[in-house]
Amino acid sequence: MASLHFPHRLSGFDFSKRLELFQLFIAAAFTLTVFISPTLWIDHRLIPTAAAFGQAELPEFLNYLLIGIMLCAAALAPFNRTGLADLVCALCIAVLVAYDLQRFQLEVYLFFLWWLTTGLYKHRVITAQALFPVLQLTILATYITAGIMKLNPWFSANVYSWVISPLSDLPGGSLLTRGWILAPLSEIGLGLLLCFRKTRVIGAIASIGFHGLMLYLFGPFGNNYHRVMWPMQAVLPLLVLLLFSGDDFVNPFRSLKTVVAPRIAVILLFILPFLHLKDWSDSAPSFATYDGRHYLGYVAVESYVVRKLPAYVQKKMTKVKDHDKYLVPLDNWVSEDLGVPFYHEKRVYMRYKHWLEPYAKHPGDVFVVLMKKGEIRIVQDN
Repeated sequence: MASLHFPHRLSGFDFSKRLELFQLFIAAAFTLTVFISPTLWIDHRLIPTAAAFGQAELPEFLNYLLIGIMLCAAALAPFNRTGLADLVCALCIAVLVAYDLQRFQLEVYLFFLWWLTTGLYKHRVITAQALFPVLQLTILATYITAGIMKLNPWFSANVYSWVISPLSDLPGGSLLTRGWILAPLSEIGLGLLLCFRKTRVIGAIASIGFHGLMLYLFGPFGNNYHRVMWPMQAVLPLLVLLLFSGDDFVNPFRSLKTVVAPRIAVILLFILPFLHLKDWSDSAPSFATYDGRHYLGYVAVESYVVRKLPAYVQKKMTKVKDHDKYLVPLDNWVSEDLGVPFYHEKRVYMRYKHWLEPYAKHPGDVFVVLMKKGEIRIVQDN
């Protein structure tokens, strides 16, 4: 059977033109990501930052300066031949993430990898033969690795039904709620379709429908959740067309035999996520958010502490039934105020514990309740 082909005008784009369009698309999507979730990037806000190391906040002027430089670098990167703007944008992202792990969402991780890769290419650190395979592997991982990570009972029981809830009133909606396995299998299948020359057109068409559905389900007309995800869902089908449409297309996994950079990409995108199964890596930036092995928890305080807290924090507190203690539901608070999922790692919970400790007479009156794999832990020290 003859294979399908992309239209000539699309497949005829040369290497440099496709790279320029790729950067224009990600620059627009990244800028939109920052502007629709501004509280995520600003340090001085109601909900505190969760630094990767220590508890420091950036000085306010430096925080705004970094955001400005990052956005300017993103806008200039498509037209900057030296790659300096690309690398500056990647560096700003890294610094801002280091001062607040809540920013280290999967989408931000992908933007970081894209700016870093294009910058290294323009600096001639990686070759043209390595550039597109690396970028293609980042796209394939969003389908294949993410799909594999959803093949677990926790995703079925805790995530899937909520995600598709906007479709529940449609004919056959009740069947959808029982067909959770179709979600991960569809993602994996979409990625596999893009791997081969004869099926990549079908994969590209499928990506348009898939991301359109995701944009609806998570967007303002659906669950209205995870604003950082919205621009990424809109831009990914365009990136698929650019990266997988060329007449020179080769399965990116073949480049592993001859080029080093794609091997590093495979480690970061296809191996690192599975290390989370052994608790050797974080979940959020490694496609493992839905594997069900992350921490769920609260910061708990004695009742007298609540009276000392700022009013906006008191409004967030939930009293424990039959106990003289209150909980701070961090997951909901972060989702509501920052528009992104909570970063479910122990050190982030501890960061919020240390933030509340000055309001208590004794450090033990503020503690963390962590739940993981059916086990509950009370954490009161570092």
